[in-house]
Amino acid sequence: MKKKIYIIMTLAILVISGCEKSDFLNIKPEDLTLTENAFTSPEDIERYLISAYDVVRNGAYLGGNMWTVAEVWSTNCNTNRTGFGWSQIINNNTNIFNTEGRSLWNEAYRSIDRANYANRKMEDFPDIDPAMKTRIAAESYFINAVGHFELVRFFALPYDETKAGNNTQPGLPIRTLGTGTIGEAFEVMPRSTVEETYNHIIAYLEQAATSLPESNNGFATSWASKAYLAKVYFQQNNFNNAFEYANEIIESNVFSLDDNLTDRFDPALPSNEVIFELISTAAGDNSGASLEGAFRQDGTQNPSVFPSDNLVNIASAEPEDKRWQTWFNTRLPDPEASVEKTYAAKYDYDYLNVPMAYLAEIYLIRAECGAEGATGGSLSQALADVNKVIERAFGNSSHNLTSTNNLIENIRKQRRIEMCFEGNQMHELKRTKAQNINGLPWNDPYLIFEIPDIELNGNPNMVKNH
Repeated sequence: MKKKIYIIMTLAILVISGCEKSDFLNIKPEDLTLTENAFTSPEDIERYLISAYDVVRNGAYLGGNMWTVAEVWSTNCNTNRTGFGWSQIINNNTNIFNTEGRSLWNEAYRSIDRANYANRKMEDFPDIDPAMKTRIAAESYFINAVGHFELVRFFALPYDETKAGNNTQPGLPIRTLGTGTIGEAFEVMPRSTVEETYNHIIAYLEQAATSLPESNNGFATSWASKAYLAKVYFQQNNFNNAFEYANEIIESNVFSLDDNLTDRFDPALPSNEVIFELISTAAGDNSGASLEGAFRQDGTQNPSVFPSDNLVNIASAEPEDKRWQTWFNTRLPDPEASVEKTYAAKYDYDYLNVPMAYLAEIYLIRAECGAEGATGGSLSQALADVNKVIERAFGNSSHNLTSTNNLIENIRKQRRIEMCFEGNQMHELKRTKAQNINGLPWNDPYLIFEIPDIELNGNPNMVKNH
């Protein structure tokens, strides 16, 4: 009951401030009102869609905590946080009351619902500009697909490519309507299978990729949709399709690797590498505030989340690596200490952009797919792809790989370093079927969140994970 009331109160709102679609940087809604007649023009729908993006970058969702949880749950990071939710994560024993899981579930579905409702409300305006209608629908598909993708990796057992087409383990409630009435808000929805959930994600991303423009003032684009298609197929170990989308992005020459490793995070620096990001404009408008709060180490207090010894050993193995020099900092934790400690320096900003898809990751996807024998790929191309990332990391070709021996292992190592502190490693361990993730195998149900109480309270027939 509580969950459903919360949905109708938070999702049936309309942004009525003067926020223009062309100004992504003014994304924060200022005035919200609850009224059945709030949508008086197509522009109102557009402003409501912008509010869905604002939820996307919430600190409990893509704005940071989702990454932090995945880093701590994997072998990448440790934490000194002792709260109820974090203690459960550390001990692989989450229940329906886990605060981190509840927030992630709630915020992801809140963004999905707003996007769905914006798309649905266009029916009320038959004279809406066709181009505007197509774009709003496509952006809503993108937000919906990304939300379901992130949720299925945290709340359902992993996709298993050996059962492709038949992953019948419980997935997610697939939500496509958008709640506009009390009755709709109280609609009971069962869990689809993992296979059905991934099929939905792919179908929506394909629609977005077909209909969105290549540039869109900081909002979702066709390239962002294709990047996520590469990521989704890669998570499934569907190497042929992941290669196809990664290859299209790379061969377009629209994007190029930044020379400076900080460009994709620093709002003051333009990035040629980022395909889709959550933009920040000031300390009070900071998409990465949650990341900064967890990891930042250049202030007066030590961070609560920090790299594990295992990650430090891998990242520091070659001291000339600029990623080690730039994204890590080894120092005394306080003036009284005698033993140095290594911290993450990747998010040492007053405010930062959060890159959700960028070219280095796409190169590494194409590299591993090619090394796995994807159609159109080759070992020589895979070697060249991973060497592009390595050469950027060292500033020259002196550390490039010269042999295809152990190529997949080396590509995965580069992926772990390149994407450190970005929530990647947990999903990689599951994708590669690691047998020891904090003492549990990759497909253990205690390596995912339990369905939270806010869902179970209004959906009593929901199948639980534990």
